[in-house]
Amino acid sequence: DPVILDQGDGTGTLTFDAGGGLGFVRTTPTAPFAAEIRLEIDVVDEDGIAYAGNPAAFGEASAGNGIAFTDGYQEMRFGRLTLQNAYGSELIPLNLPLRAEYFDGSTFVGNLEDSCTPYDGTLVTLSNYSANLQTGETTASGAGSLLGGMDNPLSPLQLSAPGTGNDGSVDVRLPVDFWLQYDWDGDGSHDDDPSARASFGV
Repeated sequence: DPVILDQGDGTGTLTFDAGGGLGFVRTTPTAPFAAEIRLEIDVVDEDGIAYAGNPAAFGEASAGNGIAFTDGYQEMRFGRLTLQNAYGSELIPLNLPLRAEYFDGSTFVGNLEDSCTPYDGTLVTLSNYSANLQTGETTASGAGSLLGGMDNPLSPLQLSAPGTGNDGSVDVRLPVDFWLQYDWDGDGSHDDDPSARASFGV
């Protein structure tokens, strides 16, 4: 909703903030597209006087004519964050590779332009322990941002070394923002956080 400022001379200024924003429902992966948005509003004051040109319009829903975006970036991408399986010695910490991807129209590719998506190892959940690995023998830690969207095997997101004799595996899930979730379980809803299996002693 706009903030309305009376200029005191019979005119006013309407300022729109970000509010809830605009979004699109994530169903089938979609190729990148330019968001060309037209905004229309009816301007009527309290005594029924209306703007002669109602609805007042900003932008056109056609190529190159939509409302301007900050920094000119209008491309929308169907994205996701992947957490890849990892394995190593139970005697050293295990790095968990992260990758930001988007659908290019035929397949998911690395999002080279994503260098700001944050991650936080303290939010990771561990489950489904196997073999000699037990609850509490390894913990997740580390926080930071993706590096250009490519595989980041040296990211600070890691599991601590469980120690001698504590070989086995554990499922790792990283909570992410809804626009980076994906339909990992194939139920038709893009509401799953990325997950992977970490194996120690392999």
